[in-house]
Amino acid sequence: MLFLILVVIACSMVALIAWVIRFAPVLVYYTQLFVILFVLTMMVSMFLGASVYLFYPSSLSLSAILGENMFVMVLGLIYVFENLQRPAKTVSGVWWRFALAILIVLNEFLMGFVFNTAQNGASILKLGSDFLKSLVNDSVNNYWFFLPLAAELVSVKKITKRLFYVFLAASMAFSPTILTSKLWHEASMIATAALWVGFFFGIKRWRYLPPVTLFVFSEVFSFFIHDYTLFAIVSVCVSTWAFYDYLKKERV
Repeated sequence: MLFLILVVIACSMVALIAWVIRFAPVLVYYTQLFVILFVLTMMVSMFLGASVYLFYPSSLSLSAILGENMFVMVLGLIYVFENLQRPAKTVSGVWWRFALAILIVLNEFLMGFVFNTAQNGASILKLGSDFLKSLVNDSVNNYWFFLPLAAELVSVKKITKRLFYVFLAASMAFSPTILTSKLWHEASMIATAALWVGFFFGIKRWRYLPPVTLFVFSEVFSFFIHDYTLFAIVSVCVSTWAFYDYLKKERV
């Protein structure tokens, strides 16, 4: 039952972020941008609150979480409604592309952590010197991170002309860390390498070679050292860059 509830929530979040991805390139005014930033920030706030409650379940922590979410919501709404009364200013610069890309992937990171913790218990997170490593692995190296991210990557506009995102989504969907089987890890590594070889020699989009090389190398290297922390970090960086690159090109 818990799994089905998490699936429904994950699908809802994916649908909302997919809408953001498709709408963001055509926004014109700062008010529209701040509405999108507000929505993504509220999602981050809710996931942060949920993660705190999973580790400290009590009426006090629940009250604090609700108060924090209300505080973020009220501040965001005040800012949005104040800007509605002012003359419209057109969006410019590059900072907002970075902000949107980071918030999109941060939402997936936190969802992966919260849902993985809800399924396996708060004891999966190691404290002490391995805290950051455990946090990264528990948040990224599971299907709650990679499968929603893959669905969002194929929601970009003009997908038939942006096959890089299709191939990247396929690589995410067949990530070695969504299953624990060694056979799956081996098959994923071979499939990922073959997939990108076919992409470059078939489509010849060589500008994507640096991030793809880093992605494939991190997977192969992680397989041989039996530690997928590097793969998780590279996956986060490459997916963030991919969303930024999409917003930059589609905006132009």
